[in-house]
Amino acid sequence: MISLRNTVIFICAALIVIAFFLPWVNLQSKEMGMISSLLSGEKKDASLLSISAFEVPIMANSEESKLILMVARLFKPGIKDVDTKSYLIWVVPLSALIIVLLRLFLSGNKIFNLVLGIIGCLIFAVAMYKLKTVDLAKPGLQVRIAVGVWLMLWAYLVIGITSVIEYLRLRT
Repeated sequence: MISLRNTVIFICAALIVIAFFLPWVNLQSKEMGMISSLLSGEKKDASLLSISAFEVPIMANSEESKLILMVARLFKPGIKDVDTKSYLIWVVPLSALIIVLLRLFLSGNKIFNLVLGIIGCLIFAVAMYKLKTVDLAKPGLQVRIAVGVWLMLWAYLVIGITSVIEYLRLRT
């Protein structure tokens, strides 16, 4: 029988996979607006582009690589080989699948629950710190963190808290 805590973790893992395909960043640029105004004939002040995590490696290895490089440099100035490193983003849905598989076999293991709890909470804390301290305002380009990132981060936090609760339950 699957416990409530396992169900919560499985749902959160599914949300992480879904979040991978939702927009992670919204980019708004006056330059993109002028280009789309020329192409469409309509007057636009700015254009909005949403990028999901799934699209990052595709864009980083295409003619749009400069855009991905600009966004990547907001979070890690001086980053090199963005085209190659962009594939690391696939760790996000892969980690959710690994969590589900390990949870199926190790849900009663205290150490597994403690480690998963720490990892889930740590992912949330480090990412939130980075999001709160990064300067997303660049001249001509406005970057906004979109729903995919928030959904993923909150899902990791819930996985972390649920796993810590399970660890504490197993300890007694």
